[in-house]
Amino acid sequence: MLIRGYRYTYKLNTAHDISDEGNQEHMHTFVIEVLISAESDDKFITYFDMVKSIDSYLDRYKGKLVNNFKPFYTRKPTLENMAYVFYRDIAERINDKNFKVFKLTISETPLNKYTISDRMVVGDARFLV
Repeated sequence: MLIRGYRYTYKLNTAHDISDEGNQEHMHTFVIEVLISAESDDKFITYFDMVKSIDSYLDRYKGKLVNNFKPFYTRKPTLENMAYVFYRDIAERINDKNFKVFKLTISETPLNKYTISDRMVVGDARFLV
């Protein structure tokens, strides 16, 4: 089976606070990597349009406190929760355009990464189960 797609990387400078007291706001440069597969040849969206859609979504968080955005009023903006929300929201934007988001990885440091996917991804996304 031929698998085609894009790997898009975005750097997001933003703050979050995951403390129970709400007094430990701190900044990160999160690195977000999104793997997007082309589901069909029937329709086409340019790479530019796809990037523009992802950028417009993530740009809302730039330089701001993530806790001030829905659903993070009530859900702590941990790395795991941010990954879930970003994956879901970006998939809603991209999947409508005949592409499928199949993996999102977010890191707050080069050694601390979290990945979310709707399928098993082995290695460097060359093998999908």
